Amino acid sequence: MLAAYVDGEPAGTVSGVRTTHPGKGTEMCLYELSVDEPHRRRGIGRALTRAPAEVAEVAEEHGCCGMRVGVERDNDAAPATYRSAGAGDDGDFTMLTRTFE
Repeated sequence: MLAAYVDGEPAGTVSGVRTTHPGKGTEMCLYELSVDEPHRRRGIGRALTRAPAEVAEVAEEHGCCGMRVGVERDNDAAPATYRSAGAGDDGDFTMLTRTFE
C-alpha cells in the first residue's frame, strides 16, 4: 500500500495484492486506487502508480510477471489514470460479485 499526502494531509492511496496462478506466474493485482475528491485531476493517481517506490517496481522486485487492475465501465477517470502510468487495455472485463448478509 502506498499513500499520497498534500500539505501533510492524506490525499490518496493505492493497494496491491500479489497472486500466483498455477501455470501463469505471479501477478500484482491493483486492488484499489483512491484519490480524495478535492485532489482529483492533479496527477496524484498517476503519481501513486508511478512513484519512486512505485507499485510496478515493488511487483517486479517480488517476481511478478505483470500487473492487472479492474475498473468500472462508467469510471472514465480510472482507465485514463492507468493508461497515463503505462497500462494498456487488453479487452473487455467482467467482474462477478457474490455478496453475503
